Parts: sequence; structure tokens; C-alpha cells
Amino acid sequence: MITGNVTSRERVVIVDRDLDFGLKLADCLASSGYHAVLGRSLDAMIEDLSEMQPGAILLSDDPCDGELGSDGAATLQEVKSLCPEAPVITLTKPEQAVSAGMRMQKRTIEGRSKPVTPNRVEELLRTKLGIPCARVL
Repeated sequence: MITGNVTSRERVVIVDRDLDFGLKLADCLASSGYHAVLGRSLDAMIEDLSEMQPGAILLSDDPCDGELGSDGAATLQEVKSLCPEAPVITLTKPEQAVSAGMRMQKRTIEGRSKPVTPNRVEELLRTKLGIPCARVL
């Protein structure tokens, strides 16, 4: 029997259509003390976000996945209104990292009026897991 309180761990929402990658990432986050919640679509998880109050929201940077649906900007604004403190972070899967590195760096620099302090989840992704990531919101 497992004892302990899962609700005391910081929640991280992972949105990725590739369940294999999502599960591996969730396992890594769980072993680092997070409560990972995996979903295949951000639009489908919107209703649950305000109750979950995640510490971070991770989105796959695979353009084929289409996590944001047809109106990505509206979805992101709704996410930010439901979870104003949670950074929304795009991540690049290891097999895509080489080609996406420059694109993510450019997107991160553009539109930033002030530097953003890295979130603990961002640091974990970069340092422990070697996964490039960039904050969207």
C-alpha cells in the first residue's frame, strides 16, 4: 500500500500527443518530486486546470502535434487566466533538439520586455534531462 499525500507535491501538466515521451517525462518528473499530469490536448484539459493549479504547464514543441488547436492564442490566454502563476513552457523532444534550438532561442528573445527567472521545472528539464525548453507565457 502506498502512503503519502500526492497533493503536497507540485503539479506539472504535460501536454503531448506522444504518450511514450510524455510517460517518460512524467516518470522523470515524479522521481524528482513532482506530481505529473499527462494529457494529449491542452484544449481538453482547460476545465481541469483551475482545480489542479499546476506549478508549470509543458507543451511539446512538435508542430505536427497541434496541442493548441485552431485558436492557440485564445487557448493560451485562457490558460493564463486560470493559472496566472504557472509558466507555460514549450519543450523540444531530444530527437528534434538540434533543428529546433535556434528557433526556440529566437522565439524566446523576441517579445520579451524583461528577463524571466527560470522556473525549477525549466531548470530540471535543461540540466537533468537535457531537454531544451522556452517559456511561452
